[in-house]
Amino acid sequence: MITRVYSGSVYGTEANLVEVEVRTARGKQSFEVIGLGDSAVRESRDRVQSALKALGLKLPQRVLINLAPADIRKEGSIFDLPMAVGILAAMGILDPAQVATTPLHGELSLDGRLKPLRGAILFVANAQRMGFEQVALPAFNLKEAGLIPKVEALGFNNLEEVIRYFREGLIPEPRQESESGCSSPLKIGPGLEEVAGQARAKRALHIAASGGHNVLMLGPPGCGKSMMAERFVSILPPMQDSEIQDSVFLHSLCGNNISALLRGERTVRSPHHVISEAGLIGGGSVPKPGEISLAHNGVLFLDEFPEFRRAAIESLRAPLETGRVTVSRVKTSVTFPARFQLLAAMNPCPCGRLGLNEESCRCTRSAIANYLKKVSEPILDRIDLQVELEAVPVEDIFKEVTPGPQSKVAFSREDAQEARSRAIKRFGCLNKDLSMAKLRAGVGLSDSAEKTLINSAKRLKLSGRGYVRVIKVARTIADIEADDTINQSHIAEALSYRGLDRIREYSLS
Repeated sequence: MITRVYSGSVYGTEANLVEVEVRTARGKQSFEVIGLGDSAVRESRDRVQSALKALGLKLPQRVLINLAPADIRKEGSIFDLPMAVGILAAMGILDPAQVATTPLHGELSLDGRLKPLRGAILFVANAQRMGFEQVALPAFNLKEAGLIPKVEALGFNNLEEVIRYFREGLIPEPRQESESGCSSPLKIGPGLEEVAGQARAKRALHIAASGGHNVLMLGPPGCGKSMMAERFVSILPPMQDSEIQDSVFLHSLCGNNISALLRGERTVRSPHHVISEAGLIGGGSVPKPGEISLAHNGVLFLDEFPEFRRAAIESLRAPLETGRVTVSRVKTSVTFPARFQLLAAMNPCPCGRLGLNEESCRCTRSAIANYLKKVSEPILDRIDLQVELEAVPVEDIFKEVTPGPQSKVAFSREDAQEARSRAIKRFGCLNKDLSMAKLRAGVGLSDSAEKTLINSAKRLKLSGRGYVRVIKVARTIADIEADDTINQSHIAEALSYRGLDRIREYSLS
């Protein structure tokens, strides 16, 4: 007898429907799995056999399982549950017609328990796309499955509960917490008020949070660059429902904890500078998302920016512009979303002490120039704000570390949300994403501001992209001040965030 149940396999960010065909017969004892499965799929037979024996069930003498379509590679242990249910249907214990109505996904332990599933939300989305009304998966993954509408997610703790559902229609109450802590309210971690001094850098981060701009922080070691980057997320508005779903897709696919994402918290990814190009943008024989995709809707913090491999840094060019990255292989290509905010940090010179005092830095000007060349102009053109940080005197470190607002530079995620709302109401997008068509239609640039910008652009030798980025930053500054017009002061402040240009000019003089 041949029975059919359905499951799924993942490639990139898409799940494909897999038909699990089970044939049982009498004869010499055998259990074969065909259909281009990896080692984890081939090992399913041992887990399935053990789970069925734990329920006191004796397997048929001969079992042949085919995973169709056979020309698509299958990976992972999620086929344990559909294999077990298919065998039970072939044995007459379950109704073959009934089990074919519900896609099944899950790894079985040796005693029949269902273990948490990677990429559960992708399988639920695939079931919706294929027209199924319900899908079965481990109870642990119910919360993320609930992000997909119009499909009923059935959560089970073990194989016995699955059998009881198909025989008696009983849906169990999940006995384990699905995604621990996911029902907790949005958490706001330590804020920028804990950072002593650095009012100018805080202002730059406020602008970045309001307009979605990329930031490069330049300063000596120990001045607070990493500390500020870690706290930047505290002033970012929480994610919207669509952003949560997109981020959960990617992190669930990689098996990462998604509790914070389900609460709307934006993720911060901070890879070490030895990371490879594939690790940063994604790759592998079967493409998997890299750090820039795991930072989607969040923050990518690159400390010691010039120390990253040149190829890895240059690979950021297209994602910073388009918000996505395409990983191509011989047979196919996969596009991952990668709309993140870049926060980068670097020293102003090789020794890191340029600007502290006249005798601190021992670097020659040519050494400084060569150090700055590690980061190319095309990458710098994609970073809107380049802000210089100064060392904080040791006697001032504890003076400003007090809870609550911090004088005139106090800023909250509500303030950032208000500024973002003004931009979205005006253009339908954040200021960093303004297209040339929208810029030409008018961003409220006054005549005096435009004249100042043109003269400064010629003096600073700004590229066309750099010129446009200054306008976008100025538009955000105006939105923070609830001003519909970009004035000369807004342009002047936007131009002041060109710290690397000043250091480069010093190194070449």
